Amino acid sequence: MLLRLNRLALVCLGLSGLTPSLAIADIYLGQGTMSGEVTTTTALVQTRLTATTELNDDGDMPGAKGVVAFRWSDSPHLENAQQTALIPASPHHDYIARAELSGLCLLYTSPSPRDRG
Repeated sequence: MLLRLNRLALVCLGLSGLTPSLAIADIYLGQGTMSGEVTTTTALVQTRLTATTELNDDGDMPGAKGVVAFRWSDSPHLENAQQTALIPASPHHDYIARAELSGLCLLYTSPSPRDRG
């Protein structure tokens, strides 16, 4: 089974609060974005906001406080996209923002070896 999202976009804001009235800070997705526990209609996605894109001398990538919104669509141009609410990335959760995407649709399934004949 393959569940395909043509496009998953992240909106990340480095703010001192959740009110987008301050300047955006330098924040990065230094460790990328991950998905897991995928079903035919849902998937968990997460990302960790970082202050840099490089490991420091201790082999760590410092986190960065901010908020994240995940947007997804089955269109390559994010037409009719769905979006999560803003999710805080705080030190309490190691600057990780996580969400469950729902309302996904199965676009392709490969036949099992048993069904191939």
